[in-house]
Amino acid sequence: MCFKPDLTDIFVSGSLDNVLRVWSIHKKSKPMVQLRTPVQEPISAVNFSPKGHILIVGHVSGSCILYETEILHNLKYFSRIDCKNRRGKHSRGCKIAGITFINNTEFLVAT
Repeated sequence: MCFKPDLTDIFVSGSLDNVLRVWSIHKKSKPMVQLRTPVQEPISAVNFSPKGHILIVGHVSGSCILYETEILHNLKYFSRIDCKNRRGKHSRGCKIAGITFINNTEFLVAT
């Protein structure tokens, strides 16, 4: 779960059912947006960029999906990054444990 930096009443949650949900604190009954990600794995980490224009969703399989969040009702798929080794034990990928932004364009992914 993480809050959107430029709109503090909006937050995003990811869950084990592979659904990304955008919530508003003022609308207490149901999420504003429910989006099933292209990777069919549970969501393990989510984070916004410092300005709130990019959302990264990390999965148990080691995939990161990037979305543009200019309009929260319409999350736009931007890119996909697979965090895995070429050979060995982690060639299928490792669970994404955390995502941290260094600045608006660079980020670190912990597996």
